[in-house]
Amino acid sequence: EQGAVIIPEFPLRYQPATLRLREILATTLGRMVRLRVAVPLWTSLLPDVGQLAHLLDWCQSFIAGSPRDVQAIPTEPASTDKDRVKITFDVGTRGTAPHQIEVLLDLTAAPDGENRAESHLPLCQITAEQGTAKVISSNELHWTSDEESNDERLTADRSATEVLLDHFARRVLGGLIPTPDFDDLRRAQEFAAAVNAVRDPSRHA
Repeated sequence: EQGAVIIPEFPLRYQPATLRLREILATTLGRMVRLRVAVPLWTSLLPDVGQLAHLLDWCQSFIAGSPRDVQAIPTEPASTDKDRVKITFDVGTRGTAPHQIEVLLDLTAAPDGENRAESHLPLCQITAEQGTAKVISSNELHWTSDEESNDERLTADRSATEVLLDHFARRVLGGLIPTPDFDDLRRAQEFAAAVNAVRDPSRHA
């Protein structure tokens, strides 16, 4: 109301690998179908407070859809917390047919088929209509399409902090560049609460 520009700090939105992955999906791999996230591997990239909310904001902003269903998928029957959570997003833009994207949050381990002793486990794996991609780190990804395969290291790109500060400055000067706001922060916190509720219903009864 006072005209102040306030932008929540969601660094994952501006990681070099995230920005490059957006380009690859738009130009080469096509529409995303499935996203599998190894949650523990992201923690070194996130602040100590609200880590799950930060990661879910990344998922929601990256997918640009609305979560339709949140469902726990236990892998250990004796475990209190559920090891995996599946989220179904409804996605649809003007002029395109609506579709769904499945997001699988692996909360305890690396994705299936990966050797945990490896130093370059993927943070997430994306399946798209015309190929696949893996985010290895904040500035490294591997992607494969029907015609080519590439390993990209984006070490020369600006950091997430630099991009976020640039966007903030543009907004202060009256630019229309999209940035996160308090509504995004609230949605991320509510989303995290919903995920935690299905992981351990006894704590959220």
